[in-house]
Amino acid sequence: MLQPWNDYEKAIESLENDPREELTRNEATALMGMSTGAFSREVKDNQMFLAKCEPRLTGRASYYSRKDLIDHMKRLQKGEEPALLLYERTALSDDAFLEKYGKTKKQVFRRGSYLTVGGYIPTEEEERLDGQSKK
Repeated sequence: MLQPWNDYEKAIESLENDPREELTRNEATALMGMSTGAFSREVKDNQMFLAKCEPRLTGRASYYSRKDLIDHMKRLQKGEEPALLLYERTALSDDAFLEKYGKTKKQVFRRGSYLTVGGYIPTEEEERLDGQSKK
């Protein structure tokens, strides 16, 4: 079973406080407090990330822009842009999608990619515990 990861606030704060311009996947996962599997779902293979961002590939490693990661985490946290992307998958023509995102639908919605729409939906237990901590 996939372990949920939903600590967008911690990830954003950690990224904002880091001085590096670019991070490798290992550096980013450590900094954001997520597993490599969660990084794949939330960043590397995430359709919202594929539509808006491009890691720098060197042949040995992929480097992720810290600014891109911050912006991406904020988009996922709010949830509106991923929902719009899903809508535009069918609403926009291939040419209109390419013009808007600079990538084809096939590049963004490739096999093995993920899209979280609407953000993380907490369990009843998580909501209860969160409500207690705010008192």
